[in-house]
Amino acid sequence: MESGTTLETVLKKARPKRFANLANLSLKEKIYESVCIEIPTLSQLQIQIGGEIREPVSMTVKVGARVCDLKSQVVFTEETDRKFFQKKRLLKDGDIIVVPKKKKTT
Repeated sequence: MESGTTLETVLKKARPKRFANLANLSLKEKIYESVCIEIPTLSQLQIQIGGEIREPVSMTVKVGARVCDLKSQVVFTEETDRKFFQKKRLLKDGDIIVVPKKKKTT
């Protein structure tokens, strides 16, 4: 890397792990010499759930939680598409989950 490259550019090239906690890093900071940066791993994720549920919720979940794990954390409406909660996608810190309505059948 060239001297004066931003930390953001260096991190993109380094490709940190999925649950690396980058929150306290100054990504616009320029790097002029070799440095060693220790990046802690997240232990919890902050997410928001809204859409077709009784009440929008902000919550903290464990790293490794999936969309399907949220089913017991929300109150459904009659229109909630419960199949949405079959997804096994891993959640990320800062995720905003929008629960859809059931598709109308004709």
